[in-house]
Amino acid sequence: MYIGKLGFRMCLSTRVLSVFFYIAIPLTSVAANFYVSANGNDGNSGTSTSSAWKTINKVNSRLYNAGDRILFEGGVTFSGKIYITKGGASANPLTITSYGNGKAVINGGGAEAFFAYNTGGIDLKNIIFKGNGIGVNGIKGGGVGFYNDLGGNIKLSRVYIDNVEIYGFGAINTGAVDGRGYPRRSGGEGISIGGWNGASGFQDVQITNSNVHDNEGNGITVYGLANYSNQNIKIINVTAYNNTGRTSSPDSSQYSGSGIVIYSARQALIERCTAYNNGTRGNGTAGIMILETEGAVIQHNTAYNNRTAGDADGDGFDLDGGTKNSVLQYNFAYGNDGAGILIAEYPGSSVHSNNIVRYNISAADGGKRNYGSFHLWNGSGAGMVRDLHVYNNTFFSDLAVGGTKLLIQFAGNTVQNVNFRNNIFAGASAGVYMMYIPAMSPGLVFHNNNYWAGGTTPIFYVGNKTYNGLSEWQLRAGQDTVSGISENPRFANPRDGANGFKILTGSPMIDRGIAIQGTSKRDYFGSPTPFGKGYDIGAHEYSTGTP
Repeated sequence: MYIGKLGFRMCLSTRVLSVFFYIAIPLTSVAANFYVSANGNDGNSGTSTSSAWKTINKVNSRLYNAGDRILFEGGVTFSGKIYITKGGASANPLTITSYGNGKAVINGGGAEAFFAYNTGGIDLKNIIFKGNGIGVNGIKGGGVGFYNDLGGNIKLSRVYIDNVEIYGFGAINTGAVDGRGYPRRSGGEGISIGGWNGASGFQDVQITNSNVHDNEGNGITVYGLANYSNQNIKIINVTAYNNTGRTSSPDSSQYSGSGIVIYSARQALIERCTAYNNGTRGNGTAGIMILETEGAVIQHNTAYNNRTAGDADGDGFDLDGGTKNSVLQYNFAYGNDGAGILIAEYPGSSVHSNNIVRYNISAADGGKRNYGSFHLWNGSGAGMVRDLHVYNNTFFSDLAVGGTKLLIQFAGNTVQNVNFRNNIFAGASAGVYMMYIPAMSPGLVFHNNNYWAGGTTPIFYVGNKTYNGLSEWQLRAGQDTVSGISENPRFANPRDGANGFKILTGSPMIDRGIAIQGTSKRDYFGSPTPFGKGYDIGAHEYSTGTP
């Protein structure tokens, strides 16, 4: 996503907080359960199912103690916004959940369905939050929102969201237009967690086993005003889909419609998530994206059929501006409008450095945008991408099913210490370029990769010159001269999902890899590495009897 930091902030900075003025005294210092039922009465104590409250207004009328639980009747829809200004503690949170049969539904209507202001210590479990639908009475924030504008760079602890469904939250027109003349829209996120005062934000955030879909903004957004406002973020086993994006405007302040976005965080994990069909009305999108984030691990995820309606992106995975000391591994991208894997550095971001991309598979990505299956962008005014290590990945394109013509594409300035090793770059037929790199940088190295063009001559476009065949590129460009090869990798069946990219018995990729310091001990499929005489080339380490 080629996005200025200011542009991203403009999407998130304006908040309208519905502040409730009341004097509330907790009824007890001992943790208690409070029930809400369709058959309840707000005059009741709320402390049992037979004396339940009836409305969200009653829930909002008091403060709660650490360890309290608010339980909504399962299978029932409650209208309104849950508004919390005092949660529990990290070890003893306030919990909001369902009881009885099924999940309760909180219908926020034209507002957030849940909003926590300047507080952490909250668990949301086994419940559904819904809005009025895309483009209908939208919201400026997220359907589920946690917001911190406390001074002093305070990081509020514990936000846990588990087994929750969040959908149907639309954005709003702000009444202004962007730099390209499009109406400026804001909000409509599914989940929005962040801070907007110095480096204040949240820590110990977990979003697990949840579905976030059919929202107008991003599915999930974690954000901050200053770098590293948030820390220790975990997003595990989440499905983010059909989050459309607010507008197809090419203006960077309007980029929206990604599945999962983490901006401004230290120590993040995105694992076993699926992001698909996001961005159909958006721009600058990706299935899973991080930016201005340090120490992230993105692994065992699938991103497919993500779209863009504008002129940028629609990528599977995006390590965007300011990403550092992070690892992208064991992921599968396919059928995305943009790159399977994007590396981007935008003007004004902090340094993009010391990142690893390994044991991923990209198949038939980039066709609409004509991006590379692997795409690196650091355009005018952007900083240099440094210390990027790309190894043991499989990049495949099939023009017959909409894949890109470019397996690797660089667009922008020079790079420093960027290397590609033990990768498979394969096209199903003629017409696929192994790489398109208009300006070759002395800091760019290819070593021990396989370049296969379906039995035809592989084409390399480097430094404004076209090289027909591996040997010509090796001789004239001086790259991958020692052990680069051009041989059929012998995939099982490239149109059969990730398993189709396992290599068969007798593949020339077997034992042809080089040892890389600090490499993973597992391949994409979980098999140990190395097996046999040495490492293999590509994302699959062949072992006896596989596939």
